[in-house]
Amino acid sequence: MKIEEILKKYFDWTEQDVATRQIILQNRDISEEEAVKKIAFFESELGFDRAEIVKMFKRQPTILFFSDVEIFERVEFFKSELGFEKEEVVKMVKSQPMLLCLAEDSIKERLEFFETEFDLDKPELKQMLKRLPTILGLTEDTVKGKVKFYQKEMGLSKAEFVKMLKSQPSLLAYADEEIKNKIKIVRQEFGVLKDDAIKIIKSTPTLLTFSEELMKSKVEFFESEFGLSKPEFVKLVSRVSSLLTISEETLKGKVEFYEREFGLSKTEFIKMLKTQPSLLVYAEEEIKNKADFYQSEFGLKKAEFIKMLKVLPSMITFAQESVKQKAEFYKKQFSLSNDEFIRMLKSHPTLLTNAEETVIKKGLLYQQELGVSEAEYAKMVKTLPTMLGFSDESIKEKYRQIKELNISKETLLASPNILVVPANVLKLRYMILRQIASREDILSRPNWFMTSQAKTYARIAYIQNETKVDPTLFRVLQEEKKFVRTYDVESEELMQKYQITPKMIALLERYMEDEKISFNAEEKEFLAKEYGES
Repeated sequence: MKIEEILKKYFDWTEQDVATRQIILQNRDISEEEAVKKIAFFESELGFDRAEIVKMFKRQPTILFFSDVEIFERVEFFKSELGFEKEEVVKMVKSQPMLLCLAEDSIKERLEFFETEFDLDKPELKQMLKRLPTILGLTEDTVKGKVKFYQKEMGLSKAEFVKMLKSQPSLLAYADEEIKNKIKIVRQEFGVLKDDAIKIIKSTPTLLTFSEELMKSKVEFFESEFGLSKPEFVKLVSRVSSLLTISEETLKGKVEFYEREFGLSKTEFIKMLKTQPSLLVYAEEEIKNKADFYQSEFGLKKAEFIKMLKVLPSMITFAQESVKQKAEFYKKQFSLSNDEFIRMLKSHPTLLTNAEETVIKKGLLYQQELGVSEAEYAKMVKTLPTMLGFSDESIKEKYRQIKELNISKETLLASPNILVVPANVLKLRYMILRQIASREDILSRPNWFMTSQAKTYARIAYIQNETKVDPTLFRVLQEEKKFVRTYDVESEELMQKYQITPKMIALLERYMEDEKISFNAEEKEFLAKEYGES
């Protein structure tokens, strides 16, 4: 039987297959018995099924003429040279039968080239080869040309390209025009400029394997499933780009897990997701273990942990040892008992985000600026843990205002909450209250500074103009519920009717001349932006 007939009978070749491979078949011959043995060899020794055998011999018919020994030697070569298991080699051969056709010397040269050109070790090279066996068929000039293209088109350094290549070897398989088109698609679908598109691709080279349809469906899914705007979507995937490689079904399952495990609403979860996109990356068991750790380590009830998680979603990402070390640091630094630290942590979980070195430096700054002792500072922190999160500039600015208002250190130590008042408004709040009370009465009233200037002014104006009583501190600064019960009107409504004006600010400043309290240039600029030019 002629070789053409054998190929048709045993390997499902068509007339077209024979015609297109005529050059390969010239002066070649194989008997029917040899064909049957070849099929049996690949089935029994290498675990191929009939369809895989047919596919392989259509793609690389020359393998028909290799002896079983030659094929075995090639499999053993990959095993010994790079430490592959037999099953791994077989899988690669099924994907790329050409591997059996390459000479061993040629393969060694390619491997050495990749090792030196991209500074790869054996395990890294093995991983690349498993994912893209065809790299062994690329010439050195082709590979170097690809590198130059990526450096020019995407502005990559050699190191950046190598990093991308390790995670996505298929970068070497695409034509230059394909890559240009992929970048264009990312720009269009993500609504970003070329430089931003390249940044996203750098962090997730897998994007280059996406079709336009897949890219579009990913964007549409995140926008519809999580109610994200285009900029929010880009921000999300820029921070954790691996989200794009997770299936929609898996992502939906993750959301359901958080809703089920922690009783979160979809809205609550989306709010957390925007600040911590990696919530969708962690395995469910890992999240459960982390939740159990916090609850056992700090004696938290599940509801308390959930409340903290809503405030600081990133706490789920912290290593357990790191959290333990941070807890011990705070207890030692501020002479806290375990219960005191836990109480602080419950109300201010962001304590876990502060670097120890930063906390120490911040302490020195507070002591220097406020003139407090280490013990006094520690006492303030127990009352107001959030003061550890203020920037150095904010600390200096806030203390400048406190100093200009002649607020004593004793008052500050008794009411450290004054430090949470936003910059540039403390004086204004004080000046407004001075219209109805003495300095002594104001400073002796706890938390006089916590009510916004807009609300304070509106309440004073309302009481003065629309009631028959005097606007005392007690009446003006009472809680909203009590104010509404007393006057049957909400502060929000009053703030629409009675608003701070530049003229009123100018009058306040003149009124305060006797106390020598005025606005500096920075405060005036802020007030002008907030309330208009005087």
